Amino acid sequence: MQSKTSWFKKELVKQDFRQVGWISLVYTVILFIVMPLNIAMYLSQDNMYTYITDNTYNNLFEFAPPIQLLTIFVAPVILAIALFRYMQVNHSADYMHSLPMKRQTIFYHKFGLGMFLLVATDLFISLVLVVISFTFDVSHFYTFSDIGIWFSLRLLLQSLVFSITVFVGMLTGLSTIQGIFTYIFMFFPVGITMLIMFNLDQILIGFPTNYLLEDQIYRYSPITYSWELLYEMNGTIVDIMSYILFTLFFTGISLWLYTKRRTEAASQTVAFAPLRPIFKYSFTFCMTLVGGSYFGGLQNQYGWLIFGYVFGSIIGYVIAQMILKKTWRVFSDWKSYFYYVLACSILFVLISLDITGYESRVPNLDDIEQVYLMEQETVNWQEGANDEQYEGIKSQSLINEVRDIHQKLIASSERSNLDRYYSNTIELKYDLKSGRQVVRKYNVPDTVSLDEQLKPIYESKAYKKMNYPILSIDQSKIKEIEIFQHINSFETVYIGSNDKRIESLIQALQQDVINRTFDDIRYPTNSFVDVMVHLKNNDTAINIRVQPTDAFFMNWLKNEGLYDEVMVTTDQVDAIYLKEFNRNSHDLYNDKSYLNNKDAIKITNDKEISELLHSISQRGAYEQERVYGIAIDIKGVNHMIVELLEPTKLPDFVSKKMD
Repeated sequence: MQSKTSWFKKELVKQDFRQVGWISLVYTVILFIVMPLNIAMYLSQDNMYTYITDNTYNNLFEFAPPIQLLTIFVAPVILAIALFRYMQVNHSADYMHSLPMKRQTIFYHKFGLGMFLLVATDLFISLVLVVISFTFDVSHFYTFSDIGIWFSLRLLLQSLVFSITVFVGMLTGLSTIQGIFTYIFMFFPVGITMLIMFNLDQILIGFPTNYLLEDQIYRYSPITYSWELLYEMNGTIVDIMSYILFTLFFTGISLWLYTKRRTEAASQTVAFAPLRPIFKYSFTFCMTLVGGSYFGGLQNQYGWLIFGYVFGSIIGYVIAQMILKKTWRVFSDWKSYFYYVLACSILFVLISLDITGYESRVPNLDDIEQVYLMEQETVNWQEGANDEQYEGIKSQSLINEVRDIHQKLIASSERSNLDRYYSNTIELKYDLKSGRQVVRKYNVPDTVSLDEQLKPIYESKAYKKMNYPILSIDQSKIKEIEIFQHINSFETVYIGSNDKRIESLIQALQQDVINRTFDDIRYPTNSFVDVMVHLKNNDTAINIRVQPTDAFFMNWLKNEGLYDEVMVTTDQVDAIYLKEFNRNSHDLYNDKSYLNNKDAIKITNDKEISELLHSISQRGAYEQERVYGIAIDIKGVNHMIVELLEPTKLPDFVSKKMD
């Protein structure tokens, strides 16, 4: 009878284990130290319960997080490189492929052993944690379900990283390049998306880079998403299934590539000849985008943007050639570079000419369901409003005003203006009846010309509800309210959730917001006081910047006997110094520019001090070429508090003193 040959090659496994077993051992020791041994040390402390009170653990990934992340993203890479190292060395590749085994069999053994070692390490640590839980009370550290989640998520990520490393190894003939390209490949979706967004922001007028980048871009890479998945435990079943499918895909494509890979590919940077031009042009393109992002973003000039593209493309092309040819003597081959420049120039011109009509597109009034208007520099938008949680503007007349503002922004925007330092930004988001969204963002050096059209929008109830979450707050979800002064951190009042004053305080704040005029919103005055509303089971808080015109809040403070404790009053101010500056002056925030300066006006009258304190409008001042610096000398504070005053807010008595 003919004997049946087993597909399992014991000697091959033994040889591989002798070569890579040490990696698994080191990996196991590191995990043992940061997990079971770490927990054992906590349990042995005399003040363990005091420590537990001060340090809470939500899951097992919170033990030495940086080390755990390193093991997840380093151990599988090293293991995969070591197991498939033979492919990258000529004599080893010749020897292995001369054995009486199919390539599929070799792949199964190598890949299978790597996965086994990863699973064995995590399983061993999990079993040790189980044993500890039977021996000691570890309920403050973890539960049985925590062990299962820890094991599953580690295995999920490590399997993906291992399969990606093997896949990259099939495409290259150098182990060093395999390691470097593995991390580049994992980060590539996030990196290339960010580069494209940054460059489109500089080429296309109205392109909303920040809005698009905030749209969960971190999910595109296991590296950037790992914290959310492991420590925040915010992963969904879709995320988990996607990782499993990607692992299976990279495993399958790696096996197929391995059967097609030529033995002579060892020591080649790119193993497959058809992929070499793809690598060369892709690398050059990425460096082109890097150059444009760096020089265009740093200099904020269109000419430097073009220079960045040219400089980045040359550097990228040369480096790509050096990597492919493994020599620095590549400066004689520029023919393919000029083909690349021609293609990129055509692409750049087409985007700049806006052949799709992106820059000039304004949705039709009949197609719009609601619209959001956000101005970056306005205080209310900085207070934590989220347009996904609040209804937008639905009034047809106000939507028409927004469309008119949009058309004005398109007409007044210049491609050559990349300067964002002294520009306000206006972001528009249309929710269309079809379910689509149209989002645009514009840099606006001068928003005064839009005030007439912005006024009815800002004063509308819909806009305030969208931008002031205090108007829609559920009082039962309030954990604590904090009223604090910017100048003196000791002047802080805390109001707990059971305090009966919360209801009246919230009502006062809401009424003040409803009563705020366009000038209050667009050019807010500074009272040096904020109200922070902390919510239960939520790390975020609603912040209200108090203004001197908030009459209901001021009356609430007086009725509760807190006004003198919270507000900056004339009794606390020794003097105020006022001096005119250029907006960009470096002396603006220098105390010496005010003290003993003949050009500075010193004010000590209580009535005049009070009027000045109620006139500070910092936002509006940044739109003026000439501003007034106000240096406030507070009793008990060893430095001057410097604020800005725009010329239109200058009290009459100051103008008379200057004359």
